[in-house]
Amino acid sequence: MKTPEQILKEKLADVMTGDKLNPQEQEQFWEIVKADDDAADMIKGCLDAMNEYGQLMYQLGKSELK
Repeated sequence: MKTPEQILKEKLADVMTGDKLNPQEQEQFWEIVKADDDAADMIKGCLDAMNEYGQLMYQLGKSELK
């Protein structure tokens, strides 16, 4: 049996890259996240970084079009 940490690390990349998880895996992933503040903070950090990256790419694209 895998630990919640192992499952979280394996599935985090899939969730962050938009790869599909089956419904049971999604439910298991989010149950782990809800139960673990550190996991929730880690995901928030990833999402914040992705948002910042997206904003930078948008600004770069906008400046390239000028």
